[in-house]
Amino acid sequence: MQMRIGIFSAYYLPHLGGVERYTSNLARGLASANHSVTVITSSHGGRRPQFHGIEVIEVPSVSIMNDRFPLIIPGPAFWHALRKLYNYHFDAIVINTRYYPLCLLGKKIAENQRLNPIVIDHSSGYISDDPGFMGKIMRLYERAATRLIRRGSTRFFSVSQRGVIWLRTFGIQAEGTLTNCIDAGEYRSFSSEHDWRKEFGISDAPLVVFAGRLIKEKGVLKVIQACKALVKQDYKLHLMIAGSGPLESKINELANEQIHFVGSLTQSDLSALFKQADIFCFPTDYPEGLPTVLLEAAAHGCAIIVSNTGGAEEVIPDPSYGIILKDTDPQTISGAIAAYLDHPAALKEAGSRVRSHVEDTLTWKKTTENLIQALEDGH
Repeated sequence: MQMRIGIFSAYYLPHLGGVERYTSNLARGLASANHSVTVITSSHGGRRPQFHGIEVIEVPSVSIMNDRFPLIIPGPAFWHALRKLYNYHFDAIVINTRYYPLCLLGKKIAENQRLNPIVIDHSSGYISDDPGFMGKIMRLYERAATRLIRRGSTRFFSVSQRGVIWLRTFGIQAEGTLTNCIDAGEYRSFSSEHDWRKEFGISDAPLVVFAGRLIKEKGVLKVIQACKALVKQDYKLHLMIAGSGPLESKINELANEQIHFVGSLTQSDLSALFKQADIFCFPTDYPEGLPTVLLEAAAHGCAIIVSNTGGAEEVIPDPSYGIILKDTDPQTISGAIAAYLDHPAALKEAGSRVRSHVEDTLTWKKTTENLIQALEDGH
């Protein structure tokens, strides 16, 4: 049956992030299956992606915490958006993540329309593990917001098995996973003609890539430290860092002949970078769900080195597919990179296996079908 589906997501493209791309791909999949989709998200100054069957409603907001947490701004524009939402008659409501104010708004709209919303969680840890005062406040807020959104008949899913386990911390028994995915062939086709190796004179040297939000928790500084240690041991490698965030100036200071910072990239240029890379290193301590960037690197056959985070085991089911780090100490990271550099055949084999794995099993077609089935089961 055809449904009118509202998807509440704190951020949405062109704002960059894994949840944003997850929302976009899910909305496209639902629209392609002839469902009417409305994405409700925080306001943004950039141009929204256009796709037939998808409407976007912006809720006036301002971002805090280094552009990681949008707060709703009350006022005439907000009340106008709210009236518009209350006049819609959704058949189903999907909420991406569980603790943002906009997600709580989605829960309120669902209650008003007597719907049991599906919440898709994208985390495997607290929103902040900072031991200081603000970290404690954020964890208290997260628990309070989770109590609000889980009341009534809310249905929960996660993007990874690690996330399903994490939700039990809040007394939530998730119904299953709606896995973050990638259309690998389509993503590879997005690659631009940008020749990153030529631009930086890398030629045939091994190329390690880090891509992601440039915050301490994502591990970028540890990757730099690990690679610099390997260069001192006479390993011929280059590290290329892509992304934006508070650590940009620090990373610029650390750049040298082997460490290159290229800033925030378009989807096509990032795809080209992964196409030319040998290793993708992502030692994140952030409470990830299943990082989209991990799937993107895998789609191009990069050998993966990743921390034991949410989604790691979905992408790397055993050591022949990549390396899951036992910890994120720079020495551990450098040892993992060296293991691949010392054994090029193992590097190539891991890249080939992980590429086939995401291409065959982690597809948007499967996740979209699973969501549609879950929505129909709820009627």
